[in-house]
Amino acid sequence: MTSLLDLLDRTGLWLSRIGAAGTVLALVAMMLHICADTLARWLFHSPFTGTLEIVENYYMTSVVFLALALVQRAREHIKVEIFAKLFPAGMLRISDLVASGLTAVFCTAFAVAAIQETLRQTEKGSFRDVIFFDMPIWPSYWIMAFGGVLIAFATITSFLADLLRPEGDDHHENPEAFL
Repeated sequence: MTSLLDLLDRTGLWLSRIGAAGTVLALVAMMLHICADTLARWLFHSPFTGTLEIVENYYMTSVVFLALALVQRAREHIKVEIFAKLFPAGMLRISDLVASGLTAVFCTAFAVAAIQETLRQTEKGSFRDVIFFDMPIWPSYWIMAFGGVLIAFATITSFLADLLRPEGDDHHENPEAFL
């Protein structure tokens, strides 16, 4: 069982790195696009048509959804531990397992819903009216669905690792190990 978890962990690590690389590429592309649009507006009094729509639908979607799996693997999501510090070790473990399990269920449900919505938007050829042309936005839904699958995979493997780790083992991993 441990070798299966190791395989899932290595797979999850590479998938989360791919998502993070997509986030970095989207941030760089967004920065260059916005700078070029600003220069065109300033120098030639002619901004690029559709910059706002491209930023909204492609770059921001990538930035938000593709990095989630890496954040989950590093266990850097926001946690509220007001009462957890008062729990004995056994109750804290159970609390962490319940939270991890619920997160996995939620993220898996999100991934399924994202895939269903993506298929609907792709089928109807969803687009945005951008003054001079119709910009297809259905591909941006695939970014959301891919990010949803990545976070679902990361939360499921985190839950399985939490469930199968020996009691007393500190499960807070080193975030730098994932970069």
